[in-house]
Amino acid sequence: MLAEAGAGFGTLALAGMLDRDGLLAAGDEPQDLIPRPGHARPRARAVIQLFQNGGPSQMDLDKILETYMGRKTTAELMDLALGHSVHHLKQLYEYMSLAGMTPVDQLQESDFQGVAVPTELF
Repeated sequence: MLAEAGAGFGTLALAGMLDRDGLLAAGDEPQDLIPRPGHARPRARAVIQLFQNGGPSQMDLDKILETYMGRKTTAELMDLALGHSVHHLKQLYEYMSLAGMTPVDQLQESDFQGVAVPTELF
């Protein structure tokens, strides 16, 4: 989720690791947190960042794609991927059951309503 926010945490982590290993290029930046004037006069007084996870999709679900299974729409491929993931989840539940384990908050059959999943687990 942080990667989608565009907050630059990955770059911050990389800089920290490079600095720790002595590989970060030395700069003239002071190491304290005292505010200093920037190189340009600021124009904005405030910034509002909107992070909208689950916003409208830009994917064309009706686009026809050539696959090894023939011509499929993007929506059909997404349905196949969902069914494949649910199939593996059900296999995991079966293996956990054989090992005497019970998943926390296990999904029920009603949660898979409308998902095309093979009836055989293996």
